[in-house]
Formats: sequence, C-alpha cells, structure tokens
Amino acid sequence: MRPSRRRNTPAFAAACTRRARHAFSLMELVVVVAILGVLALLLLPGFGDTTEDARRQAALSEMRTIQTAFRRLCNDCQLTPDDLALLGRYGLWPLQQNTWPTAFAGAGSQPTDSEMTALVGRLAKWDEERLRGWRGPYTGFEAAAPVETATARPGQLSATDLAKSGATATDRITLPVFTDPWSDRYSHGNGTTGLTYYRVLLPPTGGTGDGPARHLALVCTGGNGLLDTSPSDYDTNSAQFTAQGDDLVLRLLPLEN
Repeated sequence: MRPSRRRNTPAFAAACTRRARHAFSLMELVVVVAILGVLALLLLPGFGDTTEDARRQAALSEMRTIQTAFRRLCNDCQLTPDDLALLGRYGLWPLQQNTWPTAFAGAGSQPTDSEMTALVGRLAKWDEERLRGWRGPYTGFEAAAPVETATARPGQLSATDLAKSGATATDRITLPVFTDPWSDRYSHGNGTTGLTYYRVLLPPTGGTGDGPARHLALVCTGGNGLLDTSPSDYDTNSAQFTAQGDDLVLRLLPLEN
C-alpha cells in the first residue's frame, strides 16, 4: 500500500496553520488565570457576608420561636417576678420540663429549696378546672453547656466570656441550652469546639418588685461568640436592652409586646 501524500499538500499545511492560530499561548493562559483570581478575590468577601446574613436571619427566626414558647409558658403557669428572676439566672429549662433537671452538674450555686419549691409548684401539670399549669414541653433543648450562674455575672457566661474578661469561674453549672447558628465554630485550643448558645438577661435589680424582672431579654452572641450586652445596657425609658457588639436582642417580656 502506497503511503499517503496528503501531508505534503497545500491544504494540509493550511489546516495546520489554522489550528495553530486557534491554540492559546502561554501568556494568554497566564492572563486568564490572573483574571479569574481577581474575580475570586472580589466575590469571596461578598459570599462571606451573605453567609453571615443568613446566620443572623436564622438566629432571629429561632429567637422568635423561643419567645413564643416562653410567653406560652408564662401565660400557662402565671409565673411571678421572682420566678422570672430565677429563669434569668439559670436559663429556660422549664420550656423542656417542669421539674428541676437532675442532670444539672457542678459545684456552683443552685436555687434554694424555697425558690425551687415555689417555681415547681407553679409548673405543676395543667389543671383543667383552674385553667393553669404546665403544658409542655414547649420546645426542646439541643445541648448542655457549663455556664456561670453567679448573681454578679448575669447572662449564663461561657468559658470564652470569662477568658475575655480575665475572670475565673466561681459558680459553674451544666445547664441545658439552645444552640445558635454559630455553634461549634470556635476552637478552644485543645482540639475541641465550644457551643455558642442563646442567653437570658435581666435588667438591673431584676427579681424585686413587679418591674425589671418582667423585662427579660433573649440574646444571641452573634459571630464573635461573646456576650457583649450586659444589664447596664438596659434603657429604662424604652424598657429594652440596647444590643452591643454583634449581639442580637429580643425582648421575651412583657407579654403585651
């Protein structure tokens, strides 16, 4: 069989020339890669902002769910200012159960018998005749975390909060908590990650009289995982907390709002 002579024809040479013209040079490839890199740098920060905005919207939605559940609890059990002050210190465990959780652990201060007896009495099962009592669980907890419950340190402080202020734990108790959309994002340097969770804040002098204790607020610590808002950020004129840092604040009470 005779070898083909097509490769020596003018048509074959022209085709090779056309293919060479359509190929990318090294310089063109470098320029394309550089352009893609610049676009990535421009778009990635925007993507991060979108993710943070999505977390904040999810947190606000969860906070409204907790607010609704808490208001149902207050209406059903007719909780008093002293009850609310107790919840402001130890969290919202009555949303899950109507007895003091035996799973709570730690050497920290726990409610006295008289305090807990009064609260648990109002958390008795629903009474059809009296039309009052506990009709939960109103919502479920997602985790448990060691928190600070000392009266001088409100807001169920985490280990990260204490480390920020240079304080040491004094009244640590493991409590059920509602985790927020940023949970498990923060490393403690020992290979484990920590929970970030919603907090409950009382205005100053909460628990005495009929005023401050009825203005409990729910706080999400936001992207930094730290509680930036404190009782001193309560505005008596508006009867609301002013959120600090990147915290999100939602008033749990009064019921009419």
